[in-house]
Amino acid sequence: MTKSGDNQARSKVLSTSYDQFSEWYNALWGDSDAAIELFRGTIRKSLATRLPTGRVLDVGCGTGLSSAALALEEYEVVGLDLSESSIAAAQTLLSERKLEGTLHVADLMAYEPEGNKAVDGILALTTFLAHFRSDDAQRACLKKLFDLIRPNGVLALSTHDFDHLMATEPDESYGMPSLSKDSGGQFIYLEQRLWSGTPRSRDYKTRYFRIGLGDVVESRSVEIDYRATPVEEIAVMARDAGFVDLQWVYPAETGFYQPILLARRPTQEEVAEAGPQTELDAGAVPLDTPPVIRHQFYPDDLGENPFEEAPGFKRDTLVQTRTPDVQVIVSRRKQITLVMFSGGIDSVYVLYRLLKESDDEIVAHHIHFVNIERRHEAEARACRVVVDYLKKTVRDFIYTESAIDRSRFRAFGMDDMAVGFEVGIVHSSLIVDRGIGFDRWTSGTCLEEELEYFGASEIERFENVLNCVQGSCYPNPAPRFFQLKIIPKKAQMDYMGQALVDLCWTCRTPVWAEDGSASECGTCKTCVLMGKIRRGEQTIAQR
Repeated sequence: MTKSGDNQARSKVLSTSYDQFSEWYNALWGDSDAAIELFRGTIRKSLATRLPTGRVLDVGCGTGLSSAALALEEYEVVGLDLSESSIAAAQTLLSERKLEGTLHVADLMAYEPEGNKAVDGILALTTFLAHFRSDDAQRACLKKLFDLIRPNGVLALSTHDFDHLMATEPDESYGMPSLSKDSGGQFIYLEQRLWSGTPRSRDYKTRYFRIGLGDVVESRSVEIDYRATPVEEIAVMARDAGFVDLQWVYPAETGFYQPILLARRPTQEEVAEAGPQTELDAGAVPLDTPPVIRHQFYPDDLGENPFEEAPGFKRDTLVQTRTPDVQVIVSRRKQITLVMFSGGIDSVYVLYRLLKESDDEIVAHHIHFVNIERRHEAEARACRVVVDYLKKTVRDFIYTESAIDRSRFRAFGMDDMAVGFEVGIVHSSLIVDRGIGFDRWTSGTCLEEELEYFGASEIERFENVLNCVQGSCYPNPAPRFFQLKIIPKKAQMDYMGQALVDLCWTCRTPVWAEDGSASECGTCKTCVLMGKIRRGEQTIAQR
């Protein structure tokens, strides 16, 4: 079959599948307004960082959630999708919100813009590239995207991180079920991914299930074929297509569930300066090409923190269990949150607030960092007293401990790195015990420390912390990291109240008396900061 014939066959299959799928697609995102806000946040942290305004082609726009988000961000929107029913739903969504956008039922590979007018940017926030099921087809797709963008235009293309999927998933796996609701009532949404071949090939199927609840139990499914491609290979194919300035932004940064590739089409002047070798050897990646950036955290002013979450109440988290006769039972459960807990004000504040303002199942874990400072002894006492106080005055939770003995070593290392590895151990242990791990994890910090340390080295350090978590969790997927809103230490103490503050330990180098009691040294960095707070002095530098 010719390439044109391949594209037509793929279009027909996908169009039929998504016509069926579009009936309940919107409900999978929950409340439409909240879903649109999620897309808006994703756009701000991806496409908008390179293209703040302009005409954007929304490829695979589906039922219009991403198109509505683009319109609200004041882009000129051109939506494209294979499914007639999806485009009809998208048109309704935009009309109801009095938003403007031009929508087309068309296959990308056959699409020609009106008047051959190139767009300023392309947004593709679906598993779009995976529909092209060969290397040649994916390269042709990226070249088509390149051709549709004007010089200096921007591409934002999302995809699963397939290296991670292939390393962690069995040959047949179910994702976590979610509870959804639409005009037909409540239903359970479930995805099943089936890999083919032994050893596993890159081709796989995903079955999307809608399982009804209530008196009438209905079950509908849609099956779609995909091809797995690691993000590094996608980056190489994008370079081969002509894109420059490649950068991956990941879910921890955007809040979106897939990594997003940002890339730019170079100007004619840049192509001319590169010389004819670029055309003659398009597949080569020059040795001096900067590496693809894997993480961007938050800007210098801490104005936007992609890890930030409010405590909140999450009631629709589901879990699936198997009975001895291999029946699958889906039931509701609470979100499970791990708090890495030191006994200091920052981490006690996080634990206290989550216990008060969320219905999560909380596990607080303390690591005894045994070293010559003997700080671990004072911290351990504080942790146990605080835990007892919180269980009596707020609500019950699980408290666990582990120890790392460095007392015979001259270097202490960075505690955060060890924290990352212990997160993986505790997470994997919960999976062994229950069959599920933590949904998310966090630790304490304060605005004074964030402002003092934030910069290139801090970004690199925290990237390594997340890598430690990922490595320690392997082969299980790692829980996501999150932070409560970062506030000054004095604001944390005001929230906690003096009785709880007095139970915390705040000194890095305790002074030990003969009777075994410990007191603050008064000279370490934390003691100096606490002294300023107690005297009512300013601890945040005026900017």
